[in-house]
Amino acid sequence: MEEIMYFYLPIYKETKEQFEARYEKAFTKRVSELEDQTSGDVSARMKFMMKDQLAKEMGRSWRENHAIGWIRIGKGKGGFTFIISKSNPEKPRSPKRYFDLIPPDQCYGNYHVISFESCTNSEAVLKKFESIFSEIVEDTPFKGCFVDYSQIKNLADYIDWKSLIEV
Repeated sequence: MEEIMYFYLPIYKETKEQFEARYEKAFTKRVSELEDQTSGDVSARMKFMMKDQLAKEMGRSWRENHAIGWIRIGKGKGGFTFIISKSNPEKPRSPKRYFDLIPPDQCYGNYHVISFESCTNSEAVLKKFESIFSEIVEDTPFKGCFVDYSQIKNLADYIDWKSLIEV
């Protein structure tokens, strides 16, 4: 049976809130350092230029630039397959991202069908996904990371999970 891809989920090093807090902290520090060097007043134009420079250094978009891996979720008999890849560390913010598959013995659920047959409603399915994702981010290459599965959460109530899982 040919595998159909249903979801392609990014794995981030940090949540959007964590990234934004780190960005604001770095910006505040730069403004403070400049205030110490000058008379204490930093113009709005200078702040704008500093924000622009910081955005170039940190990556302009958290969603686009900070994925360190991906999970491809496909259909398997009675459940889903989880194929996990990790970004190439040599080009972490390159416009063309390269991801290498992680061998099955190095990461949870890789290439294996995980059964969802016991899930009877969308709430149970979401809990199962959440459990799998928390195990993935506890495994070595992604320890302490964050799987953005908002695609699944947003669509969960509109999917007939029972029919999808049984097929």
